Amino acid sequence: MLSEALTTLKPLYLGGDSRFFFNQTQTKRTIIKMGVIRMANLAQTNTSDMGGKRGQGIDYSAIARSEKFKKLMQAKKRFIVPMCIFFMVFYYTLPIMTSYSKVLNTPAIGSITWAWIYAFGQFIMTWALCMIYTRKANSFDSIANEIIEEQQKGGRN
Repeated sequence: MLSEALTTLKPLYLGGDSRFFFNQTQTKRTIIKMGVIRMANLAQTNTSDMGGKRGQGIDYSAIARSEKFKKLMQAKKRFIVPMCIFFMVFYYTLPIMTSYSKVLNTPAIGSITWAWIYAFGQFIMTWALCMIYTRKANSFDSIANEIIEEQQKGGRN
């Protein structure tokens, strides 16, 4: 399949110009054909690329209606929204403060201004938020797996 795709992408050299143009119609046909083959292969397999089982008769509508799922979504929202607001405020404070005020332009340590310290703090904040989010996302994933397992066993919560 790859060799077929590469042969259809043969450039057409036009005159003395050094630019190459591709045969677009043939390329589109090949890409579509490759996509259809890939989708057909995915439909025939019983596992996703992540290794999990697909099509096990999970009723996602029932899961979405369950009380445990609603609590999970509320917990995620209570965590993600404040975290995003904090990140955006912390991130946009630096350009606003340096543009419209002189507070961060004053020296802090020698010739290093508070703007540089604040910018360094943004890197630390980003890493910290990533670690916090990763830990919290793992707990959300375990709750989601519990919900799916309960639904597969026929339990409703």
